[in-house]
Amino acid sequence: MDEKDDLAHWFDNLNIGNYIDHRQPEIISKYSEILQSIQSNPCYTEKALTAWAQEKVADPWLIATASVHGFTLITIEKRANELNQNYPSGKPKIPNVASDFNVLVEDLFYMMRKLQIKLT
Repeated sequence: MDEKDDLAHWFDNLNIGNYIDHRQPEIISKYSEILQSIQSNPCYTEKALTAWAQEKVADPWLIATASVHGFTLITIEKRANELNQNYPSGKPKIPNVASDFNVLVEDLFYMMRKLQIKLT
């Protein structure tokens, strides 16, 4: 008996033939723009920049890549609706920053509907 749902099967059968090298000059340039935008935005603290500037943090790289290649990002992260320079945030959110770079962001349920994935 197969106990996997459609989503598990989709992941198992995912064939990623092309990998994107984040060292492309266009992506590096966009990554730099993203960090600069966080640094210059009064709605974010220095902690926000420090967090996203760490090499292991994928969020700014994902946004940069999506911006350069016209991709849609899928995330479970929700937009922070209360960004305010009087109470700056130390935690940038993908949906907020991505919108500043005209990157479309959707949630996991949107992706599942588009791919017609059903959980059992």
